[in-house]
Amino acid sequence: VFQGLYETLGVALRTALRLRLELIPDIDVRMGIGWGELTLAPVDPPFGQDGPCWWRAREAIDEVKQGEASNSVPKSLRTRCRTETEMDGLINSYLGLRDHVVSGFDEIDARLSVLRLAGTTQAEMAAKVGLSQSSVSRRFQSHGLFAVIDAQPASVVMPG
Repeated sequence: VFQGLYETLGVALRTALRLRLELIPDIDVRMGIGWGELTLAPVDPPFGQDGPCWWRAREAIDEVKQGEASNSVPKSLRTRCRTETEMDGLINSYLGLRDHVVSGFDEIDARLSVLRLAGTTQAEMAAKVGLSQSSVSRRFQSHGLFAVIDAQPASVVMPG
């Protein structure tokens, strides 16, 4: 179990992706992202933190867990987000598609994706993973790496 606090929803979505990619192929995690007010109590964090954001994140993780036992949810679903706004449908559709593509990544795809998130060029990636630049380019095209990385929202503007 881990928790994080991020300034924007876009940063939280990007961090969740990076964490999942970094853990391939050894571990696959369930992640719930909650958006909302945070309340601080006079106790050391994270236990001194409460509020809708924490409860929504817990509900999102529970949704992923329940989906694992359901035939109506893709088994590749690993991440959900709860904001209690009209954005939930769009964000969770994106996360479902992202999770589906990432579930097919091997260790090299995951490493290339992390490098792309860091702004590394394809030539630099090729040198780091021991592939030709054309092999890296083919992987980005045929394995869905461009779709996952370039569709990643830089920021998400929440209504209200």
